[in-house]
Amino acid sequence: MLHGRLVLRLGRLLDEFVEAGGHGVVVVESGTLLERDPDTVRGPDVAFYSHERIPEDAYATTFWGPPDLAVEITSPGNRVSEAQERVKSYLDAGIRLAWVIDPPTRTATTYRTGGEARLLGPEDSLDGGDVLPGFSLSVSVAFRSVAAADVGGGADAAPHAQRDPPAARVSASCASSSRTAASSCVSFPA
Repeated sequence: MLHGRLVLRLGRLLDEFVEAGGHGVVVVESGTLLERDPDTVRGPDVAFYSHERIPEDAYATTFWGPPDLAVEITSPGNRVSEAQERVKSYLDAGIRLAWVIDPPTRTATTYRTGGEARLLGPEDSLDGGDVLPGFSLSVSVAFRSVAAADVGGGADAAPHAQRDPPAARVSASCASSSRTAASSCVSFPA
């Protein structure tokens, strides 16, 4: 359950940012063609394609090539090492940025071309770097509203989720965290 909620949440937050800025397209659980002969297709949980990477015949093509950003969220059925193997294949195929989100540890690891990897804790932020300039999301905020309902805090989480629109929840969460600067929150257009 938590895996699906995180896919939805991260996909939605990325999509809102990408749509507002006209940066490209965000897809979830869609096949990505990484190699030919033999064909290698992987399905990142969430992927971002800049306009430059969207094929000309995009909607007539079953699988697009490597996206700019691939997001993998570990689940009880797979290990972090499996996600890291997938990330390696993504980077080898030309993906510029990958995030591995690990719910049990509430951490994220970012991977960039050139082999740079960085483990992020709750006080850190996922950022889009040169792939999605201006996108930044606190790791703690990414987990906050989805984790409460899945680890026993559902009674407190449900009314909050129904009462406040997503932008208000993210903004309030960022403002209430003394360790999270305002720049580490996703901003939404009015």
